[in-house]
Amino acid sequence: MSVAELQKWLKEISSSITQQKRLHKQRLRDLEQSRSDVRRQLNELRDPLARLPLEVSSEIFMQSLPPLGWIVPSPYRPPMLLLNVCNSWSDIALATPALWTNVDVLFPRAEGFEALLDRWFDRAKSRPLSIALGVEEGDLDEEIQLVVNEHAHRVETLEINADSASSISDLKNPFPLLKTFHIRGFQSIDLAVWLDILRLAPNLHECIFPYPTYFHGRMKPEGLTLAHLHHLRLGEYMPLTVYCQGSCPFPYLTLPSLRTLAISSKIDIDPNELSEFILRTRPPLKSLSISPKFTDLSAQTLNEFFRPLRIIELADLELVSDSVPETTAILELLASGPQTILPTLRTLTISGLCPERIWYTTLLDTLRQCAHINEFRLHGDRYADDTYTVDDDIVSALRELPTKIHVGRKGDRSLV
Repeated sequence: MSVAELQKWLKEISSSITQQKRLHKQRLRDLEQSRSDVRRQLNELRDPLARLPLEVSSEIFMQSLPPLGWIVPSPYRPPMLLLNVCNSWSDIALATPALWTNVDVLFPRAEGFEALLDRWFDRAKSRPLSIALGVEEGDLDEEIQLVVNEHAHRVETLEINADSASSISDLKNPFPLLKTFHIRGFQSIDLAVWLDILRLAPNLHECIFPYPTYFHGRMKPEGLTLAHLHHLRLGEYMPLTVYCQGSCPFPYLTLPSLRTLAISSKIDIDPNELSEFILRTRPPLKSLSISPKFTDLSAQTLNEFFRPLRIIELADLELVSDSVPETTAILELLASGPQTILPTLRTLTISGLCPERIWYTTLLDTLRQCAHINEFRLHGDRYADDTYTVDDDIVSALRELPTKIHVGRKGDRSLV
């Protein structure tokens, strides 16, 4: 045979081998699929869940979800895992909308994830949604923003962990059902942007938000009323100390149902701004945590700050301060006069302070005078240091009081 004929024959043999391999691969895939189908049918016949009412099997599936926290979509964890066991399990999972109401979207995410997310929300039917968006760097993907915007009218809980306010700049659809809104990680945000984000959620009940750090607008922003907001925590997760620089939001806020307000010690807020807000809004505020940073410790200045708190009948006050003079002046004010300035106060907490003996003398006088204070807490990380102790006679005097007292690091055993 000639060279040309041998080359032609070799090519035909190679082509035949390739074709046979392809056929065998396809045959193998068909067999594997048949095995999977038979297993699913066998599982279905053996499965007692298939014989239970849907309400019972759905509740069993609900128990497979994590008891706390968010659900990260994965084929190896419920609820997606439930789709891959057998046909009956898949039917039950798809007929249980509550399995698909909670989702944690982590970035960067896999290609095509927005299609999975859209199907996830569709499986929840008309149920309210809880969504967490975690962005380590950069902004939200445009495709994810479109999906979230499409379902914004169903979102009841929204948590965003991002390092920039621009990551949510395109979330512009209203969130009429949103009750819980948490944002963490922002290092800076404009006051006008801050207010516009909150305008999207008029029915908020609970909010953890960064504190607005600046305001670049020439005109004052329009005021905002959140009639149903009960709990507000500002600046809790901001990494650095924030100075207001004209960005204080309280002149623009009306919160007639506010019960709990906590302002991070990282925020340098003017106490007068807060007092004016309370006098104007008159919320049913029962719990306040603040680091007031008074520039003037005169009785008149302190009275002006505490007078609104007396009017609204505050019950729980936390002062975050490492200043002995400041906390001493406040304790003296609370005990001054024939009638205490905060007669409805039941719990007083001072955090961040590790005082010397003389300070405890003032504390004892205040607690003896203010018998309405049922509980006093003195918290600080330094209490974990074994070298810090409270004198025995001070401990004995504090223990004689009817007030419940905790001195130490939060969560640790009390030194008293």
